[in-house]
Amino acid sequence: MIVIGYRLIVDPGVIHGIEATFPEAMLAYGGPLALLAAGWKMLDHRAGQPVRIVVESGIWTLSAVFACVLLFQIMGENDMGSHWGMGLLATVWFASAANQLYRLRMGGRLFKAVRLVLAALFALAGLGAAALQATLLNPLFKGLFGSVERVQGPPVLDSLAVAYLPLAAVFAVAAWRLDTLPRLMRRLLAVISAGYAAYYIALEIRRLWRGPVLSVPDVTQPELYSYTVAMMIAALGALLVAFWRRSTLLRRVAMAGVALTVAKVFLIDMAGLSGLIRVASFLGLGLALAGLAWLDRMMSAQWGDAPRADDSPG
Repeated sequence: MIVIGYRLIVDPGVIHGIEATFPEAMLAYGGPLALLAAGWKMLDHRAGQPVRIVVESGIWTLSAVFACVLLFQIMGENDMGSHWGMGLLATVWFASAANQLYRLRMGGRLFKAVRLVLAALFALAGLGAAALQATLLNPLFKGLFGSVERVQGPPVLDSLAVAYLPLAAVFAVAAWRLDTLPRLMRRLLAVISAGYAAYYIALEIRRLWRGPVLSVPDVTQPELYSYTVAMMIAALGALLVAFWRRSTLLRRVAMAGVALTVAKVFLIDMAGLSGLIRVASFLGLGLALAGLAWLDRMMSAQWGDAPRADDSPG
């Protein structure tokens, strides 16, 4: 497993997979994944044992790396120096770090120390790629010498989705599967995942209103209202999930989202409105808030403030 991971991720690694033809990439990553899946099936009776843990972690990691390689192939350009290319590279390194953390459950002080060191190195590489994506390669900003990061592809299924959704997925799976980590760290991973997903949605809204170049100045009124609607929908979704999971924490997060939305409406959105449009906007906001307040009261009547036994991610 160590040899397979080293060859497919490090040397010749992901770079070779990106530069290879589509059939070569399918064979290089699909073949080992199929064999690992067959081995995992044969180890059903050894759940929790070291061999099965290694195979499971290998499947998760290589699946993430394979997905990134395929996205490079689908995009049709080996452009690693772009917002989406750097996002995929960050995904590879963060998935590799999560792989090492998952193997901590195998025990052994020496092996734990080695895995922690490897996880730290992979995470540092991922942080470096994520930092470049967030600064020099951020579609919202102009890069060095006035360069512009253009969004590629059709709306929704575009380079923004490739850049941020795989990262959100990796952190979400890590928050779910890494149950040996402290609860606070798992919650932090869940927050990072939600942050990447929210950032993707915000950029996608801007792309729908402003076109493929997001670094243009100013924000239009329709764009502002779209953000407000998205925030309200997110708060409602969080409330529904809180009701389903009986999670007091999610409920508080949802109500904080409602408060943030209200503050945005009064401080930003309403500044550009006047007359009947402003009255209608206040009326719509009042109805939406009344609906959310009713839902919150219904939750209180159903289960009060009693959280689930396990209120952690996963």
